[in-house]
Amino acid sequence: MWILLIRAALTGVFGSAFGKWFLSTRMGMWFQKKLNAFMEYLAVKYDIQIAKKEAKWRSDYPLLAERIDKLEEWTHPPVAPGGATELQNEIKKLQRQIDQIANPERKPITRASRSNDDIKKQAKRRRKPRSGPKP
Repeated sequence: MWILLIRAALTGVFGSAFGKWFLSTRMGMWFQKKLNAFMEYLAVKYDIQIAKKEAKWRSDYPLLAERIDKLEEWTHPPVAPGGATELQNEIKKLQRQIDQIANPERKPITRASRSNDDIKKQAKRRRKPRSGPKP
């Protein structure tokens, strides 16, 4: 047991001495700059300062944080899988409308939706005489 304790202390002392020496070299200074830049990048990317402040606020005001969490759950309930059929149907409907706008020539026309005028116009187009000599 004593051997492990002495070994840990010596390792800590030599590691600290090496770290101080290494940071005084050009390579150590370069490494420290790169490490600081990377840590700054991570702090900006993940909003670490904001997360720390929020965690501190939550620990200072736990009852208020709990009330806010309950309000968020009440106003934004989670959607169960398959429980959002209205939204899925609305999305499909909007996708069909977008497709019809984007590709008007592929617009599906059923007999029930066509008026008599549309049917007559289509029949006239079919009866157009061919140009050229008759055989």
